[in-house]
Amino acid sequence: MASSLLQEISALDSQDPLQNLVDATLRLTEADRVVLILFDWEAKEVRHFLRGGPGWPEVMTTVGFDELSAGLSGWALREAQIAYSPKDLPDPRESPEVQKRRRDTHCGSILVAPLITRGGPLGTMTAINRLDQEDFSPEKREQFSLLALYAARVIELEQSKTSADKARLEASTAIKSKLNFLSNLSHELRTPLNGILGFSSLLDSTILDPAQKNMVHTIVQSGQRLLATVDNILELAQLEAGQFHLENSPFSPRMVLDSVVARYRELAADKPIDWKVTLDPNLPPILEGDAVRLGQAWNHVLSNAVKFTDQGAITVHLEALEPFPGQHKLILNVQDTGIGLDSDRAGKWFVPFHQEDGSLTRKFGGTGLGLALCDRITRQMGGGISLYGEPQAGTKVRVWVHLGSGISPESPPAGNYRILLEDSDPVSRLVLVKLLEKERHRVDIAFDLDQALERVRSSPYEIVIVGMEDSEAPQLRHLEAEAAVHGYHLIGLSPVGSAVNQQRTTPWSGYLLKPASYLDVKTVLSQCTPRKKR
Repeated sequence: MASSLLQEISALDSQDPLQNLVDATLRLTEADRVVLILFDWEAKEVRHFLRGGPGWPEVMTTVGFDELSAGLSGWALREAQIAYSPKDLPDPRESPEVQKRRRDTHCGSILVAPLITRGGPLGTMTAINRLDQEDFSPEKREQFSLLALYAARVIELEQSKTSADKARLEASTAIKSKLNFLSNLSHELRTPLNGILGFSSLLDSTILDPAQKNMVHTIVQSGQRLLATVDNILELAQLEAGQFHLENSPFSPRMVLDSVVARYRELAADKPIDWKVTLDPNLPPILEGDAVRLGQAWNHVLSNAVKFTDQGAITVHLEALEPFPGQHKLILNVQDTGIGLDSDRAGKWFVPFHQEDGSLTRKFGGTGLGLALCDRITRQMGGGISLYGEPQAGTKVRVWVHLGSGISPESPPAGNYRILLEDSDPVSRLVLVKLLEKERHRVDIAFDLDQALERVRSSPYEIVIVGMEDSEAPQLRHLEAEAAVHGYHLIGLSPVGSAVNQQRTTPWSGYLLKPASYLDVKTVLSQCTPRKKR
């Protein structure tokens, strides 16, 4: 008996194990019908699953919670035992009303098994014979009890799967809500920062006395610190939500490094730090990958070096290996003479919001996200980060990513471009105009994408900078097509975290993240070389 039962169970179709189990029960017990009943004790409702046989489904589905609880189902669940009732004698475990129903419907012998899981009683499985059938034999009753145990397990697994699916859906919804909230918050914070940082940088380039100069530097540094915190939190949320995308475009690793180093040289201008920046002679001039994300990873490393080094030196070396033809391992080595690291805490260095020491946090500030984000960004790019340090003996950081080979530009960058700028944010637009005019570029303004299209069709431009708030806007496709005809470069302008299609390459020559700094603008424009018109 055991072997035949095991064969029946092993042959069950995993696509619908419950129905197949009931069908197997019908075959093995030779019952007229088998009924699965799930009880909802709080709502006092039942749910029937009728399988097999010609026996009265309409009658069975009219049996409600009260009648079932007053019959053998209720007794089996209360006593946690199988109830067997032969056809000849009234069963005292049934109420008079249930006994009358049984006579009226000509039910023969009945088997009822409780379905009990670790979470409690779920319901019952019932096998019913007609009056003209023999009572269930002891062998069939034993088979039925084993099948009922298996049915309880199947239902429990199905409920667990449903609960897990629901939990995953709720978690996914919560993550999306958090990301949407952070994106909106980021936008609300970055919009005024566009004006604060942009005009502070422009003010810094005017003639100021030393006291004014110091105040402007304080405004810029405070704004950049706030901006970095906003960006870090949004980056972490994107990574956790699986919405972190990588671009694949040609870029100059040297220019990316120059931009990052220049930023932190400026931030550390009041510290007696000697900067030593060297490049591998074999460093390729152009590689292919995500320059923005790479710059973010390097930013986190240089930020820590500057933050924790009050005096001495910061040494930066950029090199590249070519493990396979067309593939490059780009490695940034940064060494400082700062406060160093406690190797005993190595396991926590890449944990978000972890700080090396509470007293250091009070002194130096920071969210504890830098190394965690650098680690996650570089792993997305097929690389990683390693650290070595001793207390008061400085820190060595090695960051590496894997990138493809790029095509070197045919000619050096040109200057004094005629540029079309489309940006719906008036503050950001004004800042960018001032930054571009500072480099002696001629700038025309479009207030929306439709106007930008009209302008490029009627006037010649070398560069077109357009907002990417809606990366799927049809006007962007038209601008791409016009670029192929008129030979201009397209540069995307967007806040960190916006849904930009990162797979776009030519004619997209790069992206600017708002608020764009003077160095950001110079770097992205330096990659725009003259193109031949078709």
